[in-house]
Amino acid sequence: MTQYTDYIGSGTANVNTSGDYDTFALWIAASGTATPTYSTGDELRVVFQSSADGHNGNHPFGGNLRNIDDDVNLTVTLSSTNLTGSGPLNGALIMGGTSIGGNNDAFQFQAKGEDKTISFNNLDIIVNDYRNMAFNISISSDAEDPSKNLTVNMNNCRAGSPSDSGENGVLSCGSNNINNTGEQTFNFTNTIFTPRRRLLRQFPGGNSFESHVTVNARACSFFYGTNSFLCPNRDPDSSFRIHASGCIVHSFASINNFNGFVTAQQPGYTSGAAIDYITNEPDAVVDNWTTDKGGIKTNVSAPATFVYGIEPANGEIGFSGPTIGNSPYDLAGGTMDLRLWNSTNNAASGFVSNVTLPSPDLAGHDRGSTPFDAGPYEISFTTGGGGSSDTRPTFKIVQVNMYN
Repeated sequence: MTQYTDYIGSGTANVNTSGDYDTFALWIAASGTATPTYSTGDELRVVFQSSADGHNGNHPFGGNLRNIDDDVNLTVTLSSTNLTGSGPLNGALIMGGTSIGGNNDAFQFQAKGEDKTISFNNLDIIVNDYRNMAFNISISSDAEDPSKNLTVNMNNCRAGSPSDSGENGVLSCGSNNINNTGEQTFNFTNTIFTPRRRLLRQFPGGNSFESHVTVNARACSFFYGTNSFLCPNRDPDSSFRIHASGCIVHSFASINNFNGFVTAQQPGYTSGAAIDYITNEPDAVVDNWTTDKGGIKTNVSAPATFVYGIEPANGEIGFSGPTIGNSPYDLAGGTMDLRLWNSTNNAASGFVSNVTLPSPDLAGHDRGSTPFDAGPYEISFTTGGGGSSDTRPTFKIVQVNMYN
């Protein structure tokens, strides 16, 4: 296995050398059309050096990666040197940004001839208008293999969409014109999602083509949403499985068995597990997508009461603020601080006892030992009261390009 490392903004503005790009748009345009050069098991790392001048802002997607080495089992990892979750954005690195029209603003990644993995680490991601991040196993060609597998990882990220237009959601998967028999797995860890409409939609909207999706969410928070966060398709041969542990879900939809965390009434929905899970969904709705479908429901607080910008009363789940009216989905505006309020009243404190949550948390601090706080943040670490300090090692970024 060989690791290839490319850099976005290594400190020299407007100069592009091999493996060194001024913007993400330039890198993705080159990578999406490049002649295949990788071998099975290789990893392509793309590092945003957010400390460099001019690289602490938006990086529009500007293209797609559908054609990157079809016949190679390849991992692509996008990461940043910026500490994503330490507070409001305040100019932090953002992928996406303002849409300028056309499909080039969408991010597209595919597993066609071989399995693929793509990871997003320590990034803020904004999706606007009708754009989305599309992940597909194949499109239409007979040369493409619909049995291949695609894995999408989001670790220590914040992903939002301020737009309520369009049907696609922030993420989409599946195909409108071919059966995908392979597995599409989405692993979300220590991540905040604030979609104005949907988070993940499994295509197609009709019932013609199958696909198979698994969502594993650990220590995540899901806010807002005027539709269900997760939307399975209508194909009865499809599958859509969920495992949510140590998560917080606050839906603004009119919650029923069609809205809330998942649209469980779709024919493509299969089963779900909710463990150490806090939500404003009624208990019967959680039953509908877990135990009623043969799944698991353990230590679920439903329906929970959420407050923002004020100290929670006993049993409420409180966030630092400000008020919910200041657009929780608008990460780009930097108005929302979705860390837990440091209070003994906060019901999210010490709520998680059945699973081990990933450490460090979204702010880069050691979680300590069980019981953990629900969601991506530990209270005592995010507000300075007790607990350990930031124990992450500090690395000096040195550019190293490795080639066969």
